[in-house]
Amino acid sequence: MDVVELGIGLECEEEDGASDVVLFTFFMLFIGLFTRHVLAKVPIPYTGLLLVAGIVLGLAGSITETGAREKEERRLEREAEAAANDTSRLIAPEEVEVPEGVGEVVGKEIEYELPKAYEHLGRGMDAWTNISPEVLLLVHLPALIFASGFSMDFHIFKRNFWQILILAGPGVGIGTIMTGAVGKYVFPYGWCWPKALMFGAMLSATDPVAVVALLKEVGASETLGTVIEGESLLNDGTAFVFFLVFRDLIRWTTSCNTGECNGADRIREGLQHLCKCRHPEFELLHEDDRADCEGVPTLEEDPDFKQPFTPVCTFPHRTAGGTFAFFVRMAIGAPLLGSAFGIAASLWINYVYNDLVVEVAITLVTAYLTYYTADDLVGVSGVLATVALGVTMAVMARPRLSPKAHEPMEVFWELMEYFANSTIFIYAGVKIAKKIYEVEVDVDDDAEEAQFIEKADWGLSLLLYLFLQIIRLVTILMMYPFMMLSGYAVDWKDVLVMTWGGLRGAVGLALALIVDLDEERIDPKFRALTIFYMGLIAAYTLLINGTSMGRFLDYLGVTKTKPEKLEVLLHVVKVGAVLCIGRSVVFQCHLCLPVALFFVHCHITI
Repeated sequence: MDVVELGIGLECEEEDGASDVVLFTFFMLFIGLFTRHVLAKVPIPYTGLLLVAGIVLGLAGSITETGAREKEERRLEREAEAAANDTSRLIAPEEVEVPEGVGEVVGKEIEYELPKAYEHLGRGMDAWTNISPEVLLLVHLPALIFASGFSMDFHIFKRNFWQILILAGPGVGIGTIMTGAVGKYVFPYGWCWPKALMFGAMLSATDPVAVVALLKEVGASETLGTVIEGESLLNDGTAFVFFLVFRDLIRWTTSCNTGECNGADRIREGLQHLCKCRHPEFELLHEDDRADCEGVPTLEEDPDFKQPFTPVCTFPHRTAGGTFAFFVRMAIGAPLLGSAFGIAASLWINYVYNDLVVEVAITLVTAYLTYYTADDLVGVSGVLATVALGVTMAVMARPRLSPKAHEPMEVFWELMEYFANSTIFIYAGVKIAKKIYEVEVDVDDDAEEAQFIEKADWGLSLLLYLFLQIIRLVTILMMYPFMMLSGYAVDWKDVLVMTWGGLRGAVGLALALIVDLDEERIDPKFRALTIFYMGLIAAYTLLINGTSMGRFLDYLGVTKTKPEKLEVLLHVVKVGAVLCIGRSVVFQCHLCLPVALFFVHCHITI
């Protein structure tokens, strides 16, 4: 290959943009690493800092894009004016003295260039913001969900299973309905019920990773931590099923799919017919175009007319029975499929001994294959299937692991969870920033974008946060009598901790990103509001609830040792001391007592 061919190849590779995507991916991981290590002392949950970092990064990118767009508009205006007057003359670069490296001279204006690395990051960020929602979920959710399920303490999970199921089943349903009612009657957007309930389902998915870690750190009840984590694990799957059901209803509900011929809707395929028919110069349209507009009133005849929005992917009308069957298939078929994959993988691990790579790889491959098979091939919930897989393998596979594989397996899945959290929270922050920074454009100027996030929406986000705290408390109180019928006892302090620990995180953000990227089936205003509210609620719960949880636990006295546990501990210490003194006398073992006390310290949970 000669030099020319090599140069062409390099140029094509540079324009491809794949390297920019990789660059931005590792830049997000670097931000996550910096946050986890350098900012470890900051009393804010790690994921909350990542979300803030993503918002800052997105704002910086939006400001840069706006500046470049304004500069281009000024250049075009200059050229148009010069062409009209026919008096302009471009000054050659050599005619103007410019310090080396400052910029390029175009006409009479010096245009400063951004650093090349920043341009590559910007292109990578743009590519990430347009990623397919299916790819986004396939990459992130299996790692997040399987890691939680596989690390679950199965003994406590089994003992509290019915409590967890009550919160993650009927509890999520009640929370979805009440949150949907807020979206329907409190918000001023006039959402239809399927949209409002999908919004409620999205906000019902909790992510108490920071809370559970704090409970373990301060020595709180392991039972409480398992109930909170188990509820989060199962309610992610339940909320996802509700989300899919109501998303499916939006597609054929007429009241959910109305649109006007303006703003961002103008570029939507489903409204092109309406836009053409209601054009102010309708009489000047071609005869064939006017013939297609039969039944559609002109702008003068009915200014307020709205035509049902027809999605690009249309679906037949679904009856109530069909919707129920869809829900049952999702809720029952998915756990059965996940359990089957889990049993098969566990049996495979049983025949592997002291091969660390194979044992870890089996869990990784099975997690992603299970999600893909359930979601794409079988048509059931990939989230619920992965939940069932994680719990099944925690029961069957973890005891069968080789002795040297336990710790590396734990580290590997903790690393996978860190990667997924880093990318999805920063990515969500970037998307939120881009929605916030969208500028309002006059519709009459043939604009393709409109302003959807207004000042009032910020106040509504705080109101929504307060409603969500009340809704979670009411939901847990409604489920409390049923929770007392099984499992370990739950007192009023546990109820308050579970209420305040209902953080929103990765799964809710992933669902919001699905809505935001679903340009073919959901109108743009609802998409913008969805990612805006979900992102801010995640930020509020992480920065307020997550940051204050430590003091809240101290105030409730949850971290204090109960008298009965302290009495048992002292009894064990006394018995151990007596036995060790006797053994030291008989066997002259002077290290017996310190060893026994160390054993008690390590294995007794206060």
